[in-house]
Amino acid sequence: MYQLAPSDLGKELVQDFIKCIGIYPVGSLVELGTGAVGVVMTKDPQNRLRPVVMLVRDAEGNDYQPRRFVSLAAQASMDRNSDWSVRRVVDPKQYGLSMRRIAADELLEGGHQVIHI
Repeated sequence: MYQLAPSDLGKELVQDFIKCIGIYPVGSLVELGTGAVGVVMTKDPQNRLRPVVMLVRDAEGNDYQPRRFVSLAAQASMDRNSDWSVRRVVDPKQYGLSMRRIAADELLEGGHQVIHI
């Protein structure tokens, strides 16, 4: 969409849209530079490239139990030896994950806090 902005949509309109929904919309499944996989839970207006994510799988493919909420911006400033950035948005099917199941699990468990690992 950003590539089409100058010719088709208007650059300002697309930039305003991105500011509104964020680069990584809430609910997106993302692969991190660490190899872990997480669900974007909220955006960080001060650091749009490093949202708060709920980690669902570690780099080895093991499920996080319990799942952990991590501010990528805060974690990156504390742990400079790991890549706490979003590498790419991924399809849940690629990882054998069901976003509906993850949401249902979290609704049943609830009461999470953002932590640093």
